[in-house]
Amino acid sequence: MKFWKILILCVLMIFLGWGIFNLEKEKREMEREYIKIKEVTDKLTEENRKTREQVEYYKNQENLLKASREQFNLKKEGETLMIIVPKTTSSTPR
Repeated sequence: MKFWKILILCVLMIFLGWGIFNLEKEKREMEREYIKIKEVTDKLTEENRKTREQVEYYKNQENLLKASREQFNLKKEGETLMIIVPKTTSSTPR
């Protein structure tokens, strides 16, 4: 009778140990996933902050005009637009 009690107790301990092992394994996987998600969240939060700064910057009409003039080669009324093309250097001696 004592043998059966010990055997049942050992079997229960094995099942309990196996369950704890699986829970720990799942916990580690979830921690890794949490870290990855946290990194993505931090990156997106930073991008969002930068985008908000740009929006605030371009809300100022002067900044918007300056950027559009630089990017699209626009000019103000009465201005002359000059495009400077750098000299090309040849590899052959003169």
